[in-house]
Amino acid sequence: MTQAARERWQVRTPLWTVSATAWTWCVLEILNGSYQDSHDNETASIMLWDWVVMIAAMMGPLLRQPISHVYARTFSHRRFHAVSLFICGYTCVWILIGFGLNLTLPTNVYLLIVSLVMWQFSPMKQLCLNWRRAHPEIGAFGWVAYRDTLVFGIRHGLWCLGSCWLLMSLAMLFAGWLKIGTMVAISLLMMAEQIESPSPPKWAIRAPTRWVYMLLMWGRIFLQKL
Repeated sequence: MTQAARERWQVRTPLWTVSATAWTWCVLEILNGSYQDSHDNETASIMLWDWVVMIAAMMGPLLRQPISHVYARTFSHRRFHAVSLFICGYTCVWILIGFGLNLTLPTNVYLLIVSLVMWQFSPMKQLCLNWRRAHPEIGAFGWVAYRDTLVFGIRHGLWCLGSCWLLMSLAMLFAGWLKIGTMVAISLLMMAEQIESPSPPKWAIRAPTRWVYMLLMWGRIFLQKL
């Protein structure tokens, strides 16, 4: 294994482990029946914990590129602290702002879906998607290096929140296996959006065409090998 491949796995493995653990937690709560009971008697603390688990499950795979950016531009003895600061900034945005926004959303599923559709097609959604791909320069030495990674985490969290928070909030309205199915569908959509090319912010119907094309190509290669 090359050094570059080893570094990629050093980034992917923790993210996938955290994500898999969070997904497992969601499934186990449904299997033992505690999830439905807690959903029927929701408190702010239960909703906050549910929100944190959702972030860990759904956002982990989406952080590979920005964390790889931090990892590649930081000296080896600073990498753990740099990545930790990035994750801290990113997570604080999702917990503090995302959970606060989630509390103010309407509980009516149809009203939320209408809001979600309008946001998905809006210029602000595309602007958030464009800026979510931005990877700024990171200082190499001293407190500047730590400041830059923390600020990068906060900024990336804000743009990611702007592009995904209504999708995440939709899953909060469901319980049980319906919630898991919604989370899976939203996760796939967010991953598909991440690989789309940037485009000018405007009202438009956005579809994950690049991901569909990739799936068709993989299917063609698979059939050729049969």
